[in-house]
Amino acid sequence: MNRCGFFLAFFLFFFKIQAADWPFQSSEVPQPEGLILNDDGLSFDAPGGKIIEVSGETDAYHLEQLKKFFKTSLEELGWKKTSSKEMHFERDHYRLEIQITKCEKKRLKISIKLTTE
Repeated sequence: MNRCGFFLAFFLFFFKIQAADWPFQSSEVPQPEGLILNDDGLSFDAPGGKIIEVSGETDAYHLEQLKKFFKTSLEELGWKKTSSKEMHFERDHYRLEIQITKCEKKRLKISIKLTTE
């Protein structure tokens, strides 16, 4: 395998692994750029069941940029914002709550909770 082919295979493998780390389907919840998931930030609806809550941190956005990312992306996926102050959305029989808080050194903590009605 030539050098170019090796690097292409490496990058495809790397990005596949990174995408697999996101616990939601991309048609459910978009993944913010640079999000690092917390090891203890996953909650399940039942042992071995569906992930309903995830948390992580990113420094790729300012607070308002990240809110706009979620609002725009979720509306494109058919989610409707249900609160003027909070990041709460509904689609079909699902509810989505997103909390974004500032941490140290321009990092943002994100908590995402996906539940059914």
